[in-house]
Amino acid sequence: MHHLPLTYQQTIFNTIAGKITTPDFETWLYAHPELEGYIGPERYLSLISFRFKTDSRYNLIKILEAVIDMGEYETHKLLSRLKEAQTLIPGLPELLELFYYQYCDGYYFLQKVALGQGLSVVIHKENGNAEFEITPASFEELQTDIAQVIQWIAEKKIVLTGTRDNLNRLEYIDQREPYDRE
Repeated sequence: MHHLPLTYQQTIFNTIAGKITTPDFETWLYAHPELEGYIGPERYLSLISFRFKTDSRYNLIKILEAVIDMGEYETHKLLSRLKEAQTLIPGLPELLELFYYQYCDGYYFLQKVALGQGLSVVIHKENGNAEFEITPASFEELQTDIAQVIQWIAEKKIVLTGTRDNLNRLEYIDQREPYDRE
């Protein structure tokens, strides 16, 4: 079994994330028989024998999760969200809130992003305020903090594992210098 090409990974990641429909994935799968060489005959057989018309999407996702490295999937997902948060999009408050909850769930390397602007969003919502505005200075600080996290991931100083520990916290490998952990 060989490492999946990036385009194949993207297709599987997007299928798991719901960006590619089950029928579209089925079409893609049958158009790429060479996938067997990358994932092995057993996993390939489980995919091509999947009953796309009658079986649940949940079961398809379970098969796909066995095909890919979940750490790579989690990395892809987090990087996509971090890059999206680098722009002043309407969904920025929801992303910041998500980063806060991921921090609380074990991704402690998100501390500055989560406890800076993410916590502000959570408190704002809990107080019943519908609108959240970020000041230009706060947005600039947020961009710096996000860029730092992206750099740590790119340099493999933070490696997401796609697993949870015995307390059900998200796990990652932290290879940052001690001063970066403060």
